[in-house]
Amino acid sequence: MKVSIIVPCYKVELYLPTCIESVQSQSYSDWELVLVDDGSPDRCGEICDKYAKTDERIKVIHKSNGGLSDARNAGLKVMTGDFVAFLDSDDFWHRDYLKLMMELQQQYDADIVQCKWTRGNQTVFPDVSITYSAICKSGSDAMAESLFDVMMWGKIYRRNMLDDIKMPVGLINEDDWTSWKICYRAKRFVSSQNKLYYYTFNQRGICATTSRVLNLGFFGAFEEKNKFFKEHKEDACAVWNLAKWNRAIILKYRNEGANEEQRNEMMQQFKTNFKELCGYTQFKLKTRIYFQVFMTMPMMLSNLSEALRNLKRDGKIRRYNKAQEDE
Repeated sequence: MKVSIIVPCYKVELYLPTCIESVQSQSYSDWELVLVDDGSPDRCGEICDKYAKTDERIKVIHKSNGGLSDARNAGLKVMTGDFVAFLDSDDFWHRDYLKLMMELQQQYDADIVQCKWTRGNQTVFPDVSITYSAICKSGSDAMAESLFDVMMWGKIYRRNMLDDIKMPVGLINEDDWTSWKICYRAKRFVSSQNKLYYYTFNQRGICATTSRVLNLGFFGAFEEKNKFFKEHKEDACAVWNLAKWNRAIILKYRNEGANEEQRNEMMQQFKTNFKELCGYTQFKLKTRIYFQVFMTMPMMLSNLSEALRNLKRDGKIRRYNKAQEDE
């Protein structure tokens, strides 16, 4: 079964070779790599062409700059695989990424397979323990039980899961607008605990360069999900979405780029979400208490939550449960 790997490339000339070579060194060989040069002003286009000349499994698209979603959409138009995976061009994969993910796909006849991730500034994948246990749920149950990570990367998708779905161009937090729609379609969503994806700290990346500027446009993605889940009477998914929305507000509240008007807007939305959550029986007591503390001491809890999140991601403290990290 061929896997199409879509990699948008923009201002990542220092990271791109590591990314491409992590695909070329995969122990699973039935793949095609679609490199999308999104009008990058550095040497990305040249690097893409160089690798394509030596490996017939690599395709290159050169296009004017349109952003991450536009580049992914361009890749989807030319892919020919039975499955698709997204890999950011400053990140890279464990050597057995595709092998282990496709083994799980075959074992469960899965529509989507998801793995965990590790992060840092290395160029060689660190030693990680491999487990062959996994959890299989429907897509809606995976969201309701917090097994689903919102990022498009770190997964493989059956090709038809993306039929008629386009990544939203011009919106921030693109994955928030798209990945849940794909997940909801899945009859079999498999979550693996293996850390097979390496997320690189790129100080020039989108997340790094926009972290000081707060844009509340991401509210729209949560509003869209909330409306959908209520219309389809997916109460457990609605609780997952509202709670995740409030956790996002808690983390954003401390942002240095937030002004008083934005903090007031965040708190007002937080209270609205909290009131709605209280109407669901699935709203857990410990989450209720956590949110109540935030409404009393917002800045203190925001700073504490960010510190704890970083410790958990860096593996310095054990997680209380297996629910994935909020993004």
